[in-house]
Amino acid sequence: METISHIDIDVLLHAHPYVATILERLSSHGHNVVLIGGVVRDAVGVSLGRPVTYPPADVDVATSAMPDEVRALFSDRPIVRVGEDFGVLVVVAPNGMEYGVATFRAEGDFDGRWANLV
Repeated sequence: METISHIDIDVLLHAHPYVATILERLSSHGHNVVLIGGVVRDAVGVSLGRPVTYPPADVDVATSAMPDEVRALFSDRPIVRVGEDFGVLVVVAPNGMEYGVATFRAEGDFDGRWANLV
């Protein structure tokens, strides 16, 4: 099995510069934050030599910040409330790109898709 050592963050941030702001703003306020979803899948695919497009068109992050904290930290940007009850907000960057910011979820009851605890 091949080991994947890193995501080419420079390529990612060149295509999505506001992601650096999201990562920095959350982490500088004491929150854990990680890249999630397709950006990770595609980076792994590239590392394995698979024919995938990298960087992807969209980037999502997960964080320990609760939705109200995300809203406060990004009060200078429009926020789309796509699933705030489930811990998901979308921060709109100055260039209009939208970035999903999801709060880490706790294990518990869920309806097959949506967690009831964030």
